[in-house]
Amino acid sequence: HVHIHTYMLSITTPGYLDDQNRGCIDWSEGLLAYGAQHMVCIVQPSTPPQLLQCLAGHMHNVAHVAFAPRETGAPSLGGEGQGPLLLASADVTGSVHLWDVLRGALLAQLTAPAGGGSGSDSGSGGILCLHWLLSRPNHLLVASRAGTLVLWQVSAAGRAATALWQSSLTESPTLLAIDRHVADGGRIAVHTARGALYQLSVLPSEPPSAVGASCSLTRHVSASGAAYSPAAALQLLYSPHHQAQVYVLLPREVVLADLEAGLPLTSVSLDRTDHPFWQLLLPACLPGMLLGLHTDGCLSAWLRRSDGASAGGRGRRVHFSYRSMAPLLKGPGSALRAVAAAPPAHEAFAGISADGRCWVWSLACAGGAAAILPAALPAVAAGDGHGGDGEERGEGALASSAEDPWTMALVGIVPSISSPIRCLAVQPAALGSEQEEPQPAPAPAPASAEPATAGWTPPPPLLEPSSEAPLPSPPPSTTPIFSLLESSPPPPPP
Repeated sequence: HVHIHTYMLSITTPGYLDDQNRGCIDWSEGLLAYGAQHMVCIVQPSTPPQLLQCLAGHMHNVAHVAFAPRETGAPSLGGEGQGPLLLASADVTGSVHLWDVLRGALLAQLTAPAGGGSGSDSGSGGILCLHWLLSRPNHLLVASRAGTLVLWQVSAAGRAATALWQSSLTESPTLLAIDRHVADGGRIAVHTARGALYQLSVLPSEPPSAVGASCSLTRHVSASGAAYSPAAALQLLYSPHHQAQVYVLLPREVVLADLEAGLPLTSVSLDRTDHPFWQLLLPACLPGMLLGLHTDGCLSAWLRRSDGASAGGRGRRVHFSYRSMAPLLKGPGSALRAVAAAPPAHEAFAGISADGRCWVWSLACAGGAAAILPAALPAVAAGDGHGGDGEERGEGALASSAEDPWTMALVGIVPSISSPIRCLAVQPAALGSEQEEPQPAPAPAPASAEPATAGWTPPPPLLEPSSEAPLPSPPPSTTPIFSLLESSPPPPPP
């Protein structure tokens, strides 16, 4: 990071991302927040996007960020709103900070209660999830990797917080998912190291309790015949179509499970020539569409369809059909580390590449959202549908289709310093407090004047080294230091 102080304005250019910043991003309240090493960067995802703030306060790499919801519209720096725009951030040690984003100020640091397991010295391995309850403003749920859940009530000014309750899970979770659309506060889906899935309800007044049935994925077998590996699970997401259905992302498969029925419904498997998944996106502007990000920088699209066998969702036969794949970024340092879909009112998604640049893409749908709503298909038995529509999809067949009703376009980039800084040079100021005014040019000599060589005497010979007279000083150089650095050859590598 480079800090440049110009008068009273402090500007920070973010640097490259650490691997511990992977997945640390949130797009909400009209702003985009992401972690870049130990800092939290705030970007206004306009056209083009602009870097607004860099919040410095963590001593370790930031792993999670979450905006607090509020009733006002999209804020801007320095704008007036109903109270501060709060942002919660957590680093890899478990330290949770509360920020006033509009002022760039650190308001408070949460310390877990005794035995809470979310402090920096608890040995828990950090925070697994940060979630603000939509039904109760200023209620923050903090889940640690040790399996401890703490619900905090944050004051309106954000400078104080009180722990309402604390609960410990029977088994340490490996993944958590939050259903943000439940009116009573939210539901939590938990994935354990044994491959078990279950659901909890979150209420502000009491600790969470189990809801629905437990689902074990250990008996699930992929289309390639590989057994389910709980340690390989990368991401857990709630389905926007049914509150009891969750997606489990694996490197080469996406499993859809029903937590009310307690069984997996279907899955999407990659062909052996495809590059593995690393994140799923469920954009609100593309209902029924799954966007999969691959390790080679490509984005694949899958359309979810169902036969509508059950209005309640249980027993519904779900099928996924492959639509297209398009490259996002290519080149060294361009691998995406964090991706987030825009709120429902925006048709876009953003990504942060490994070199620290922030990218924003638009997702324009031709014909509106109705053009890609899930349509009815012939009956497909639960568990079928591996690999989408069953056709072979090698790399040669994964070209983008012209029949897709949506388009993707890059709308802007926020630059960064993409590699570690080895040295830094600053051009010095001019010597002296006052600059000498330039002298006017001498007037031309009259024609009758003597030649310029008249009366000229040769200069004295050069002084010997043993002479005590000082050598004449060379004239001052007017070449800027940056020009000298550019003209000199680069130093050899260490």
